[in-house]
Order: sequence, then C-alpha cells, then structure tokens
Amino acid sequence: MAYHFSRDDKSVQAAVHRLALEQIEGALADTRDPARAHAAAIHSARKRVKKLRGLLRLVQPVLDGSRQESAVLRDATRHIAGLRDAEVRLRTFDTLVAPLPASAGLAALREGLGARVATAREPVALAESLAAFREGLHEVHGRVPGWHISGRGFGALEGGLADTWRRARRGLKTSRAAFAGDFDATPFHDWRRPVKDHWYQARLLTPVWPAMMAAHVAATDELGELLGDHNDLDVLTAQLSGTVTGAGGEALPAVAALALDRRRALAGRALALGTRLFAGRADDLTARWGIWWEVWQSRGNGNGG
Repeated sequence: MAYHFSRDDKSVQAAVHRLALEQIEGALADTRDPARAHAAAIHSARKRVKKLRGLLRLVQPVLDGSRQESAVLRDATRHIAGLRDAEVRLRTFDTLVAPLPASAGLAALREGLGARVATAREPVALAESLAAFREGLHEVHGRVPGWHISGRGFGALEGGLADTWRRARRGLKTSRAAFAGDFDATPFHDWRRPVKDHWYQARLLTPVWPAMMAAHVAATDELGELLGDHNDLDVLTAQLSGTVTGAGGEALPAVAALALDRRRALAGRALALGTRLFAGRADDLTARWGIWWEVWQSRGNGNGG
C-alpha cells in the first residue's frame, strides 16, 4: 500500500505495524542481491528506512522503545551510506564547477572524488556492507508485531507531530541567526532533520484532506531539498579542504567561493520558504489536522483507534 494512513487500518497501531513492515520488507527486497544493489537500489533502501524513522518519530511519545528502534535503523543505514554519499558529492562537484574553465586543478579534484566512488563500489566491501544493513533490518522486523501504541486515533499522533513541528521552528530560528551572523552551516544541517521528519509525517496524513495536504507536502519537500543541497555543498567543501594535495589545491579557492555563494542563495530561499511554512504554533497545527482526521474517519468505518 501507499505510504500513508488508511481508513482500512483497524487502528493506529495496526497502521504503524503495516507501514513499518512494508518499508522494512521493501528495503530488504532492494538489497537482496548484492550484484544488483547498484546506487539506485541502495538509495531506495535508504529512503525506505528514512520513511520508517519518520513514522517512529511521529509515534515516539506513545511507543516505548521507539528511540532505540530508530537508533538501530540509523546504525544499519550507515553501513550502506558510502556509495550514495560518494556519488552525490561527485555530482554536486560537477554541477558546481560547470561555469569554471577546465583546468588541471579541477581535474585533480574530480579524480579524487571519483576514486571514492570506485572504492565504495568495490564488490566485496559492498556485499559486507549490505549484509550488515540487512542484519539490522531483520532485527527490527522481528520486533514490529510487538510494538504497542498507547493511544487511539489522532491522539496517538498529535504529540509526535507537535514535537517535530516545534523542532522545525527552533531550527528555523537558529538558522536565521546563523545566516545573519557567521553563516555557520551546522544550524542548517540540524534544521533539515525535523523538516524531513515533518515531510514524512505530512505524507502519512495526506488522506485526511488530500487537496489541502498536497500543497503543504510539496512545500515541505521543496524546503528539504533546498537544505539538502546546502548540506551537500558544505560536506563537499569540507571533504575537499581536508584531502586535497598537489594540483587540486590550486583550484580549491575558486571551488570554495562558488560553493559559499551557492550556499548563501540556497539558505536565503530556505529561510523565506521556512518562515511561511512554519508560521503557526504546534497547537494550531494539531488542532486543525485533528479536526481533518475526525472528518476523514467519520466518512469511513469510524474505527480510528
């Protein structure tokens, strides 16, 4: 089924079980064959785990052990992060330096990034990473049927939804201060986490009023992408600065300057969008969405438990 709650779910607990098992089993299918687990399959598996962690944060106040389960999933995903991250940095570099004239320095920088991609693709190491990833998922999979949600209906969701919203608003505030000050990238990186969590949670709740939720989901997705691109540039610059030797050092200042300009542009857009998106208080959001949930449930089987 799609990644959202359904009126066919007998209860919120049943929905959480269904959604969790769907994401875990999908990620296991993506990585079943190491010979076919290319970057796209690994990216799909990672996205599934992120969806599951977003779900866990939504029900964190009413699910004992949710933090521990999320930590297991986080640690499992780290095993397969290398290939995708290396490819993202190489693609980010190519896009960033496109306006610059070709040079030996740029070629040297790109060669170093390409070498990291090749290392991450090494078959034996990749197979070991996939095995460790799958072990973590199997561990969580076996516990899902025992997850107990201590709440019913929207009441089981509003606490986690409000917590994520408040974290996003705090992230907006600290990122705004950083943009006006020394432009430290850390607040923007930290802000992205609750933004992404809220995106997943809004997707889960889309059926309560699809026409209204679609725009909200799209805006949150756009904000997450802006912050993700900002983070990719920061990570790329930090990696290059820490590893460059020889001819690559000649090109680094120009690359770093381009990255900083691009980061500032992305940050400005993110702050403008985030200010509109997270304008209201958490209590206002949960009150509004709670009403939508009740109307949605009243049109179906009315279980909502």
